[in-house]
Amino acid sequence: MSLPASALPIWAENSPVQPQPLPKSPAPRRPKPYRPPHLLIFGFTLLVALEAGVVLDQKLFQPHPSSLPLSAPSIAPNASVRLCTAEAKRQEGFVSVKGSFQNLSSHPLRHVQAVVELLNSKGLPLDVETAPIAFDPVLPHHKAPFHIVIEDSPQATSCRIRFRTLLGPMLD
Repeated sequence: MSLPASALPIWAENSPVQPQPLPKSPAPRRPKPYRPPHLLIFGFTLLVALEAGVVLDQKLFQPHPSSLPLSAPSIAPNASVRLCTAEAKRQEGFVSVKGSFQNLSSHPLRHVQAVVELLNSKGLPLDVETAPIAFDPVLPHHKAPFHIVIEDSPQATSCRIRFRTLLGPMLD
């Protein structure tokens, strides 16, 4: 069955080439479900595990700091300073000594250093550490804080705190 000439399209009358059918459009793609990048998930998991390990390490596996007794400071009648507060704690192989002292003199004290001595059971020094006081000068009748960290010794049974000027005499 052939179509009448009037039913043929115009391009078919003059062209020997038949039109090509249009290509089929691809089937619509379904969007991929959202998945966070694997590296992000791994990093987050690692961070949580590390943080949990640090917390466990601090709370369960490390010994709690223990106090180290302070030997009674001797105050000379002409002392320039007085120990107000002090605390010595043992932790992780070190002794941390914190406290405050007061300038008893009527003039400013310059270049003051705290001196911490670890003592054995007989009261003999095992180790000595010095550190400058953060406040300089320490004004008359004012208090100043100090903090010294010294390597611990298993033979240490107490510690003594004293004060001196830089390369000078003891102040207490």
